[in-house]
Amino acid sequence: MNSMNYRKRGNGRNKNRLSRLHVLNLALLASVASVTVDRSQAETITVSTAQTTPIAAVTDPTGTVNIVQSGSITTQSGGNVAPYMSPGLGAWTVNVDGSIKVLDANSSAYSVWLRAGGTVNVGATGKVEGAQDAIVIDGGPADVQNDGLISGGWIGVHVLAGGTVENRNTIVGGVVFATSPTAGHFTNKGSVSGTGGGFGVIMNGGGSLDNSGSVAFTNIGQGFWSHGDTTFTNSGTYTAKGDSSFASPIYAVLLQNGNAVATNTGTIEGRDVGLFVSQGTADVTNSGTITATNVHAVVLQTTGAATFKQTAGALKGGTHGLSVVTAGDTTVTITGGSITGGLSSANGIGARFGGSGKTQMSVADASITGVAAAIQGGTGQFDLSLLHGSTINGNVKLGAGNSSLKLETGASIQGNVDGEAGINTLLLTGTGSGSFSGNFLNFASGKLDASGGKWTLGGNADFAGGIELVAGAMAVNGSLTGTVTVRTGATLGGTGSLGATTVDSGGIHAPGNSVGTQTIAGNYVNHGTLQIEATPTSAGQVKVEGTVDITGATLDLLMSPASAASWNLSNGPFVIIDNDSADAVMGSFAMVHKNLLFLDEKLDYAGGDGNDVTLELVRNDIEFAQVGDTPNQKAVAVAIDSLASGNPLWNAIALQSDAGATRAALDQLTGEIHASAKTALIDDARLLTDAVNERLRAAFDNDAATASLPVMAFGEGGPEFAPATTDRFAAWGTAFGSWGRADGGGAASLNRSNGGLVAGVDALALESWRLGLAAAYSHTSFDVSDRASSGDSQNYSLDVYAGTQWNRLSLRTGAGYTWSKVETSRSVAFPGFAESLEAKYDAGLFHAFGEAAYRIDSAPVAFEPFANLSYVSLQTEAYSETGGASALHANGDTSAVAFTTVGTRVSTDLGLSGIPARARGMVGWRHAYDGRTPLSTFAFTGSDSFTIEGVPIARDAAVLEAAIDVSLTGNAVLGVTYRGQLASDAQDHAFNARLGVKF
Repeated sequence: MNSMNYRKRGNGRNKNRLSRLHVLNLALLASVASVTVDRSQAETITVSTAQTTPIAAVTDPTGTVNIVQSGSITTQSGGNVAPYMSPGLGAWTVNVDGSIKVLDANSSAYSVWLRAGGTVNVGATGKVEGAQDAIVIDGGPADVQNDGLISGGWIGVHVLAGGTVENRNTIVGGVVFATSPTAGHFTNKGSVSGTGGGFGVIMNGGGSLDNSGSVAFTNIGQGFWSHGDTTFTNSGTYTAKGDSSFASPIYAVLLQNGNAVATNTGTIEGRDVGLFVSQGTADVTNSGTITATNVHAVVLQTTGAATFKQTAGALKGGTHGLSVVTAGDTTVTITGGSITGGLSSANGIGARFGGSGKTQMSVADASITGVAAAIQGGTGQFDLSLLHGSTINGNVKLGAGNSSLKLETGASIQGNVDGEAGINTLLLTGTGSGSFSGNFLNFASGKLDASGGKWTLGGNADFAGGIELVAGAMAVNGSLTGTVTVRTGATLGGTGSLGATTVDSGGIHAPGNSVGTQTIAGNYVNHGTLQIEATPTSAGQVKVEGTVDITGATLDLLMSPASAASWNLSNGPFVIIDNDSADAVMGSFAMVHKNLLFLDEKLDYAGGDGNDVTLELVRNDIEFAQVGDTPNQKAVAVAIDSLASGNPLWNAIALQSDAGATRAALDQLTGEIHASAKTALIDDARLLTDAVNERLRAAFDNDAATASLPVMAFGEGGPEFAPATTDRFAAWGTAFGSWGRADGGGAASLNRSNGGLVAGVDALALESWRLGLAAAYSHTSFDVSDRASSGDSQNYSLDVYAGTQWNRLSLRTGAGYTWSKVETSRSVAFPGFAESLEAKYDAGLFHAFGEAAYRIDSAPVAFEPFANLSYVSLQTEAYSETGGASALHANGDTSAVAFTTVGTRVSTDLGLSGIPARARGMVGWRHAYDGRTPLSTFAFTGSDSFTIEGVPIARDAAVLEAAIDVSLTGNAVLGVTYRGQLASDAQDHAFNARLGVKF
């Protein structure tokens, strides 16, 4: 049987009954070539079982074909699912959750063919497969929604009258909107692919393509081709690749003959071209990657305006990264990423421009790289701005038009800048530092303007149009020809050569890059400032081949040598303007600024070979001490001023340029550490006398005094532990230590710390006296950080002591001597001078004390008012520092101070949860008498002597003590003690913990 016709007639009364017949089990019709359903009203055809017979529906206004998940249609001899409607009638809908497959390769055999427009919905389990075209929709707008598989040997979806296609799963074969000027709209969120012999995505009437998935074509000429106004958006991957068997060019994206808008945040890759816009206008934005292996990554070849923006990502082309050839105006803005040309060609260019339109290009925070050139201008006007963060790897060529290059600090060009033809302008601007070491070629008819930044130019150029510095600074280390004008607020410098130069009032010429020579190949007129720097052997210089006019100019001298100690002031005179003309210098400096405090300039306007300007330095009448503020600064300044001129130390101060820096230098030269070390040694003498005094108080069981720690006594059986009050021969020992800070006077603050051990023996004598001998070792560290100085001493002491008690009155006394070995180191470093110094010397300290105290018992508290007198005398031997010209020589000298301390000790017994304990305290006032400020007298080699004050000993200080002693057992006592000394300019703190055990 070749065919079967089912014709429905009737009205709505029997519609439902007949509709049930439209659920066809086409498996029963396996021998039928086709089934035609001819109806005049909208109906539904449902295929629920597998079969091989196609369906054709004709003359219906609308209708639906459902291929349910269990149903499938497979055709072989030209059959297809083709609901058809006469012109002017409605559209059909085909829902596919099963499968439709056409095996016939006949060009008119389609899996689904809607002849009057309509909708095709392919579900997640649906498949529509065609040998050539899978889905064809003509005669009206199309709507194709794919969540399954659409596969065609050539074309997956073929739309002939415009419409919408959205893919969320898989399409194999092209997506073609053809033969109609009506726009197409394609959204891909899944996968689209195709191979040679098929098609890519085609929009004959323009439209839009939005890809967030993957599109990949192989050996197909255009991955996407559109004709007309088109919007292309890619956030996924869009590729068109091919092998050598495909000879024609392969474009990933080709947009023609319309207003093209393209945005890429994903990846585009074409074998020959990544993105090509032809004719019309172009507006392209990239923050992804666009690559073309063989030719160009992006081509804008338009008849109208073209705009390209890149904020990130990359363009990478075998020949050019970006190629723009337009008849209209072009704007290119690169604010991130990179553009690279020449991946496979020696003629490659990063960004190439052609055409007669005006081009404006700016690059910031991005790189452009090319082999033949990084950037190539065209035949029209080309305005290029290379801003901060731009890196240009290759030459920059401005083309044949009248062009400009704006170069901002922070930009980098690794190559030359070629103005080629036209009248070109170079503008240097910015706020930081910038440099360019290449050459400026073919600017002979152009000009250079510098309006900001601090620029260094190392190449050569000819600017016949002139060189004008409006603001900022420019150091020319190469050769620039052309007339130079330095305006108010601008600075010219360097070691290269310039044409005739004029410095306006308020402008600055600073030749030499510190010290060096700059050549003026023409006349030199300076009505502004000539800034000259000098070294020990030479000074900055202007060499003038024409006439010299310095009428009304200011000479600004910056004398800051690297090592002032090496500067022989007898050097010179220095030639600062070398006048090579036969004419005399016109005018003179109206004012001279110098940064030297103690030297004045001597200028000769007919020096050198008779018409040069020369400079000499002479000592003025300002004494070094006039700069000092403190007595120490003034004292050392007088000594240095007594040295002979030429002495490295004298030179170092004579060449100082700042009063504050000079005072800081004088501070470092005073040697304060030696005088202040005396304060540390004298003040720490009390630590030993306190330990001895504490032993005497304990020996008489003074309840208000101290913990009764046991001592070692000698009994009938030999040495044994005994109470502190034993009347036998006793040995004892304790550790001590403290740390503190002192400041005041004109000296810098002193930080110190001390720790040591004292041991003694004593015995009862003369019935009520306790006589003893004590020896001690301690280590003292001290530093004066503001003077980069530090030191320490090893101290060895020997003391004798005695004490007695009559009823409530106690007398205690002691005396001793301490031998100290002192070592110091300090650094002297200031502009022009640096030395490290060391010293070693011996010191001896005598100390003695006497104390009277009276005990008052007022249960449960015991008091002991006391008065203490002590005397300390420190003698230091002569010594000399080593290390350089600033080393000090000191004679032996003696410092002595007397102290009185009055106060009250107090104690009480406590019971801490049944554990016996004693709390003790003391408060007193300590007063120091004459000699509080230690002095040291020094001399430099060859200088007068001078006296330096150390940090003073506090005149009045509060003396505090707080302690607690706990009887852990009948034989063990744990004691913790804090002692402090607090004054307005000094403080000292000590903690002591001790454990005594009787056996």
